[in-house]
Amino acid sequence: METKGSGKYIISAIGVVVVIILLVFSGKVFENVDANKIVVIQDPVDGELHWYVTQGLKWQGFGKVTSYVTVMCKDI
Repeated sequence: METKGSGKYIISAIGVVVVIILLVFSGKVFENVDANKIVVIQDPVDGELHWYVTQGLKWQGFGKVTSYVTVMCKDI
């Protein structure tokens, strides 16, 4: 027999599991691009490359990230 509150417990348990999964994979969803870096993110599905040269939070979508440090050159 099902009690009155058991449905709430199931929904709460599912919610907790979803939050834990999101926390575990949160490092693979977004990438923070620093001001002194150029970041290339390769899509995991089609392999398309996305170049980011501006700082901020960028969509990673579980793709492979390669970052390059920008170097300022001064002519003498």
